[in-house]
Amino acid sequence: SNDERIVMSKLDKAKERLGILKFWLAIVVGTFLALGAWMAQNYKTADDFLLFGSSLLVSGLIVALFVLNQKINKKIDEIGEL
Repeated sequence: SNDERIVMSKLDKAKERLGILKFWLAIVVGTFLALGAWMAQNYKTADDFLLFGSSLLVSGLIVALFVLNQKINKKIDEIGEL
């Protein structure tokens, strides 16, 4: 029936958005790990400006991790209600 198609459409859309959020979470985690590894290997020889910028970026990535995690949890709850 028409109502089932609308509900499935909403469910499919919510699942797709969840998949996109998980993709971006993986990108943020990968960037965080790569930048952290670079900082651990180069903190003695790297320019202070680069280290400062990297530290700011790591801080921003940590915030992004928490924000994405909250959005993913909300989307999972939304999918559970459909």
